[in-house]
Amino acid sequence: MRKTLFLSTCAVCLLVCALAWTGEWPSKPITFICPMPAGGTIDNLARAVMAPALERGLNATVVIKNISGAGGTIGTAEAATAKPDGYNFLVAPAGPMVIQFLLRNLPYTPDDFIPVYFISDNPFFLIVPSKSPYNTFQEFLDDVKANPGKIAYGTAGPGTVPHLTMAAMCAHYGLEMVHIPDRGGAEVMKSMATGTVQVTADSGTYFTRFDNKGLVRFGDERVPEFPDIPSAKELDCPLRFSTWNAIWAPKGTPADIVEKVHKALTSIDDDPGAQEIIKNLGGIGMKMSVQAFKDFQDVEVEKFGKIVEEAGLMTK
Repeated sequence: MRKTLFLSTCAVCLLVCALAWTGEWPSKPITFICPMPAGGTIDNLARAVMAPALERGLNATVVIKNISGAGGTIGTAEAATAKPDGYNFLVAPAGPMVIQFLLRNLPYTPDDFIPVYFISDNPFFLIVPSKSPYNTFQEFLDDVKANPGKIAYGTAGPGTVPHLTMAAMCAHYGLEMVHIPDRGGAEVMKSMATGTVQVTADSGTYFTRFDNKGLVRFGDERVPEFPDIPSAKELDCPLRFSTWNAIWAPKGTPADIVEKVHKALTSIDDDPGAQEIIKNLGGIGMKMSVQAFKDFQDVEVEKFGKIVEEAGLMTK
């Protein structure tokens, strides 16, 4: 009996060694490093959408590893130095990848990663309380110009997408506004409700959770869920902003593995259940090739780089 058990154990060990020797992948759990706390948008996307798709497509086990802090840069930095063996991937929002490295000296840049899959785009809007006297974007612009320095906008902090959106708008239209940073988007909404700030820029989730209205969507088209809010293109406004979520691999990850992961995740594109989850989290699923994703990211880095520099926030 002992001899049989011993031989069985040896056989298993030899099989594992053979898989490793032949380079068969995946032969162990794949780790998604999420640089944000559990329960947030990107964490929910990773657990409810991305991990199941990869597990189905590759017959693999996916582990979510939350490493939050410093605006997502701690976890992103760890992902940048993770072994590029196809078992480590970063699942993150855009901020740590296209903005934060411009604001501070970090141990990584986007060049330390390979784009893998673009998950979703979260449209941005200019948001005011429902009781606000502004009913159009032009009314808002006219009032701010007539009252320089008297109207405040709130954001989740300096260098965030809401802050840079508002900074770009002020620069383009020559507006003088007061910036009041807060601890997060929900706190900004509370400040708007009490009148501490009068306006912000953020995603459409803040229409359904709070009593607000939108004056413009910073994009080319109206969003079906909010058909009465005009697009920036309609109003001849050149500003285009959103938050977005994606997956990257550490630089050096084999190209064939990146392609396999990307292909496995494209099942999400036509999965009604997955798209409903993305929609409920304020996003719009987008079909994008790896190259298209890389090109899009390069444009975003350039765009935010100019805004950060003009706002005097760049540290490099």
